[in-house]
Amino acid sequence: MPDEKYDKQDQITAFLFKAINALFINSPQKTALGVLLGGFLCGTVNIIFQLFEVTLEISIWFFLCFGVLLVHFPSLFKKHRIDEELETKMHYLEEAQKKGDFTQAEKRDQWKKFTTLIYDKIGEPQDDANQSKFDEKKEQNNAAPAK
Repeated sequence: MPDEKYDKQDQITAFLFKAINALFINSPQKTALGVLLGGFLCGTVNIIFQLFEVTLEISIWFFLCFGVLLVHFPSLFKKHRIDEELETKMHYLEEAQKKGDFTQAEKRDQWKKFTTLIYDKIGEPQDDANQSKFDEKKEQNNAAPAK
């Protein structure tokens, strides 16, 4: 029974760690904007309540957290999808490595080729302005002598 308690605590800790990373590491600009928005909301609400001579019992931390959550709200529900072609290739690669008798070096080489494929797919430019730079880099990589 004690193991279940620790497993639950580990899951909660892992979730909180991921949430903190999402807020502060993955998008620090959004977090900073959220803090500014929260401070602005706190000041605005306090001014409005003072005009009507009403006391406000809400902490500034509430406004700061509300501002951060408000700015991060769209990214909370946005899923990052992997291209189906890449997902299928990854699945086949994993299955082949499970069934096949590959050495560690061969497995590393297969994953290296796969990650290069992903990088090439992600690194493709979306507009014509960067197309020439992308083509030049690709030509330089293809023209490089093989070792």
